[in-house]
Amino acid sequence: MRSSCDFFRWDIWIAKVKYEDSEEVKVRPVLIVNGMERCVLSLKITSHTPRESFDGEYQVVEWEKAGLIKPSTIRIGKRIILPEEAFIKKIGRLTDIDRTNVEKEYMKMYDDLHLHQ
Repeated sequence: MRSSCDFFRWDIWIAKVKYEDSEEVKVRPVLIVNGMERCVLSLKITSHTPRESFDGEYQVVEWEKAGLIKPSTIRIGKRIILPEEAFIKKIGRLTDIDRTNVEKEYMKMYDDLHLHQ
């Protein structure tokens, strides 16, 4: 089992994520927001372009540099807490421009300090 100290803010990992409306699991990229003890606060990443009907969707500008295999959108409105066992492998890290933009959007949506720890 890996230690929570292996999870760093802005890292992108492949993880097993359950669908919201079923027990089915999808292997997908997630962005690490905060690696807490025994669980990791993450944001879902999708290949969909940002949709107006969902708040807090951010199109990754430098997706290839971040280790993603196709243009991707971070779903800031879809925070999830995953157990350490759900994580398969680290694939990359957001670049400075995307970190700055995601942080701005995150702070608009949430009144917590997860990005400032």
